[in-house]
Amino acid sequence: MNLYLPSFILLAIFINISGYSQQSSIYNEVKEYYGVDPSLVNGRYFENTYFRDKGHPFFLTNEFSDGTILLNGKQYYNQKIMYNIYDQNIVLQSNNGNNSVAYLPPLDFVNEFTIGSKLFRKYIMPDKSIALYEVVYDGNIKCLNYWSKNRSESDHASIMAHTYSDEKRKSYIYINNIHYKYNSTATFVKIFPKEQRKAIKTFIKSNSINVKFSQNDKMALLLSYCETLINNRVSSYPQSK
Repeated sequence: MNLYLPSFILLAIFINISGYSQQSSIYNEVKEYYGVDPSLVNGRYFENTYFRDKGHPFFLTNEFSDGTILLNGKQYYNQKIMYNIYDQNIVLQSNNGNNSVAYLPPLDFVNEFTIGSKLFRKYIMPDKSIALYEVVYDGNIKCLNYWSKNRSESDHASIMAHTYSDEKRKSYIYINNIHYKYNSTATFVKIFPKEQRKAIKTFIKSNSINVKFSQNDKMALLLSYCETLINNRVSSYPQSK
């Protein structure tokens, strides 16, 4: 059963009905109980339905990690976050003394968040689809990773309901609001103008970069170099409509 936490929408209704003093009382009760901004604690309660499953649907770990989150343009620090990459939603945990609550903020409210050193941001693509991407490099060129998992029914449903795959990554270069998918050095290099491909290949080799498996800092180094090559050529790429 999906239960909803108090939100500013509900508080606004109480303002209209009961006036400021009633609103103030409700706000204080909410803040006293949860110990946080009610605009942060806003969404469906999180229910752990995965305890019988093999694996889990979350990014890296099924335990809460330290991070920050930007909701409706407001930054919240020192948060406890899990990222469900199967359902593509965020789970936040709020603590106030002995009380603890986990909830799913509406994706419409989420601008970006971090888990450890990794930054994730919501993008609205040219086809109007909305998705969360890990930001590897954020310049005139953007390098983005989309993370997901597959889920299958278990052969032993009485023991476990589902089996989750390992993390799956799709990588993109994002230029002029158009994203180009790559999964190897060859497909990466082909994104760029022909006259620049040799220089990019040389840079990759001299810096021992494996486009498919390198860590984010290596890819950021590569993208910074690529950006210097095409700063005067971005307009030569197709423009989104």
